[in-house]
Amino acid sequence: MEHIMNDQTPNTQNVVRTQSSRVRTILASLLLVVGLSHESLAPIYGLFPGLSKLLEGADAVVVAEIIERPTQTGWEPGGVYKIYIQKVLKGEAKDAGTYSAYLRSLPFRTTTNHIASLLPGGLKAGARAVFFLKKNDDAELKADFRNENCAGDAFSINPNVDLKELDGFGPRQAVEFLLKDRLAYERARFHDYETAVTDMVASP
Repeated sequence: MEHIMNDQTPNTQNVVRTQSSRVRTILASLLLVVGLSHESLAPIYGLFPGLSKLLEGADAVVVAEIIERPTQTGWEPGGVYKIYIQKVLKGEAKDAGTYSAYLRSLPFRTTTNHIASLLPGGLKAGARAVFFLKKNDDAELKADFRNENCAGDAFSINPNVDLKELDGFGPRQAVEFLLKDRLAYERARFHDYETAVTDMVASP
């Protein structure tokens, strides 16, 4: 019995070494991923930094309509979209200007909250949203701007809002107005839905 156990010991040691090697490889890969900057265009993104820091970090904050989306080829965390700027809230862009921008629809995460997206309709042609953008410095990307790559760096607006109501507003005041206006729009939609469901349930 002792002879058999000794014969098996080297194999057992080889298995342990192989497993240890795999674990080290996995850990090294995880550390590499964690070490990547949230500024990169990889699937990693940052938590919501707070509205003030989001505004501070953006080279341009704009209300824009997506007029052309990229051709999707397989799984891709983002793409270069063509956007038409309807209102500049901050920074280096022009009203009624057409630009290319690398965009992603990101989940909204804080330490206490997580929802799928502040762009419920997604990044599609015709969608209007506020985008927090940085000037693109990646020549391979071929875009004028890129997203800030963090939760909250884009949100849909009320499709019926009159942007003239923003005249005279500073960047933060304008963003807060559009956020609250979108919330009121969603509440009204939910109320209409709630009323319809209540009427159906109460019907004979």
